[in-house]
Amino acid sequence: KKGANLRHTVAPQFAFKPGHQVHEIVFILRRLVELALEWDIPIWRLDGDIYKACDNTNHTLVLEALRLKKSGELLAASVLREIPETRCRVLLCPHEQSEPFSRSRALWQGDPIAPHLFNITLDRVAVRFEALAKRHKWGIPIHNGSTTILVCVLLFADNYWIVASSPSQL
Repeated sequence: KKGANLRHTVAPQFAFKPGHQVHEIVFILRRLVELALEWDIPIWRLDGDIYKACDNTNHTLVLEALRLKKSGELLAASVLREIPETRCRVLLCPHEQSEPFSRSRALWQGDPIAPHLFNITLDRVAVRFEALAKRHKWGIPIHNGSTTILVCVLLFADNYWIVASSPSQL
């Protein structure tokens, strides 16, 4: 049985994903503004940043995301093995270090899998937000034939834009 694709996310995420670049988000927002002008509907945007995103990514949430993604026992086991064994020391001065301590959050900087782990962890929150936004009809409706798509959040790396048709939706 083949494992889950860690590159696939449900929510509209860009930048930390192969085949998706940050400039795409600017094109999408520009297109939303053009459509809002054409359809004479207001558009509001809230710009946000996930503070120290990779440093604050909780290991428990990463493991939950891996389990929900059905990533396979081998990947989850390897992540589980690395987390408890990872101990850190702080360099206090050139010749003195702190005692080792365990970490409960932070992804490994430079690790090729870290962006994918961050994305699947963020995806769980983004999907829940999208469902809430659709339930309350928050966002900008885009009509494509008989289908209407509600655009409410755009994610790029550790930044996000929430888009709405009124300030009360933000």
